[in-house]
Amino acid sequence: MYNPATDLQQILTRLREDPQIRTLLNLTSDDTVGAYERVIGTKVYWDYTDMTPRIAAYYRPSRTLDNQMVIQQNFEVVANVPNTNVFLAYELLTRAKELLCDPEFTIRNQRIHFAGDIGELPAAVGFFAAASRLFYYRSI
Repeated sequence: MYNPATDLQQILTRLREDPQIRTLLNLTSDDTVGAYERVIGTKVYWDYTDMTPRIAAYYRPSRTLDNQMVIQQNFEVVANVPNTNVFLAYELLTRAKELLCDPEFTIRNQRIHFAGDIGELPAAVGFFAAASRLFYYRSI
């Protein structure tokens, strides 16, 4: 069943509810609003006025396969952090990979696979961004 919004929400919920991600983002266990502000489903956000670390998951172009009923759904996880703590970005990406590629976690009974690091990305002044690419197979 094709429903990208539900799939992305499942990914974001997995990241938002993880205690280690919350700790890395300086969130308390009961800060729901902060979790929604710092774990986002788009690469575009405009609030660069504070030095708040964020992690984002968003779709990239999918790929068709030989079986026309299945697509490879690609997405990126990007950590955007103050440039005074560059390694925080890599810690966030490592934890996101551990969570999302866990065999117990699936989207529509499909495991998520790690496709590699993208590395450093352009970022706003005062920030550092790095990303990883992941994918899963989805019926259409």
